[in-house]
Amino acid sequence: MRKTRPRAQKPSRAAHDAEILYGAHAVKAALKNPARKLRHLYTAAPLRGEMLALAEKRHVAVAPLAARRFAPNIAHQGLVLLCAPLPQPRLESLMQTASLLLALDSLTDGRNVGAVLRSAAYFGAGGVLLPQRRSAQSSGALAKAASGALESVPLLSVPNLSHALSQLRRAGWRVLGLEAQAAQSLAARPSKNTRLVCVLGAEDKGLTPAVKAQCQELRRLGDASASAAMPSLNVAAAAAIALHVLCGQPPSPS
Repeated sequence: MRKTRPRAQKPSRAAHDAEILYGAHAVKAALKNPARKLRHLYTAAPLRGEMLALAEKRHVAVAPLAARRFAPNIAHQGLVLLCAPLPQPRLESLMQTASLLLALDSLTDGRNVGAVLRSAAYFGAGGVLLPQRRSAQSSGALAKAASGALESVPLLSVPNLSHALSQLRRAGWRVLGLEAQAAQSLAARPSKNTRLVCVLGAEDKGLTPAVKAQCQELRRLGDASASAAMPSLNVAAAAAIALHVLCGQPPSPS
């Protein structure tokens, strides 16, 4: 009788579905977020104060940072958190709760995406969209650059950004694209009742043709002389300026 070879066991799903967050602000925000499923917290020094209270409240296992190896050269500030990724929001849900969204077209640097999230949290944007392919996804570097905003601003990775923008347009949203060569400069948001999605492209390539085709209007930041002096801005800086123009003052803390 022919013997069958035992099937190799596949790694558990939990082994793959994990994020490594690091840095004081990112770790503290994740500990405060009840939607975050926590696994282990690694520390270079004994926890004290608020961080200790949060770890105890969440019943997260704490171990010395030296007990596990992580990627070298990360600025972890003595704190590394192993946790599950946040649940992905649905576009339909964001359309119900938000009035201003950002869409990031082919941004591959997680630090830029994190910085955009930080500005989105400051000005009260309802979420950030980015395509699943050729874009930075949630990571430790992104979370650290976001300085806690990853836990408060929905980050939605969509299969096709142009299709998502088309869906927003059909639902009555206004799609505005930022482009350095646009004929008109960005003006204040016409009305609070206007649901708006502001689309930003990569610094070197700008908006891709398919995404640009979904934009109902294209605007530049600043006047023509400013654009000539500085033809392009880092996308995180551009997002912060655009949000300031569109939102005015950030919302007052409650």
